[in-house]
Amino acid sequence: MPRNNDFRAILLSALLPLASAHALAGCAGSQTGHGAEDLRPVDEARAVAVIDEALAAQQLKVAPGADVASPDGNVHVELWVEEGYGVAYVTELEDQKSGGKLPKAKGRVLPLLRVEGDRTVLVLYERDYQYDAGKTHSSTALTAELKLKRDVTDFALQVVKK
Repeated sequence: MPRNNDFRAILLSALLPLASAHALAGCAGSQTGHGAEDLRPVDEARAVAVIDEALAAQQLKVAPGADVASPDGNVHVELWVEEGYGVAYVTELEDQKSGGKLPKAKGRVLPLLRVEGDRTVLVLYERDYQYDAGKTHSSTALTAELKLKRDVTDFALQVVKK
């Protein structure tokens, strides 16, 4: 009778070729151009949850957001952080309504906006947090959410906690 380790090795050796074949079949579709990308932004409700989780991980107090005015246009702040800081997740429609005047990221420099009451808002655009919902899966929803979490964490550490 084989020992547990022997059984695991046999099972693994039987399953590994199947897993490899499945992975190669998935890659072959994207390499040959089958299936189109279907890029979608992280849903706004999910984005707010990710933002909230990232801020909570930094042990910051969070409050519900609101619409606020700035010299660059009105923006909806999803969540207020501590005193004087907020995070906005700007949809394409919101960006169009602002006339494209809201600040944009410059490389890895996150866009900040000064709003009424001398508060600072991190402006995040949904188009920067997209995933491929199509057949190629060139980027996953998890990857987009982790990028969003990273940017919010950077804001918390470099701006809010300074």
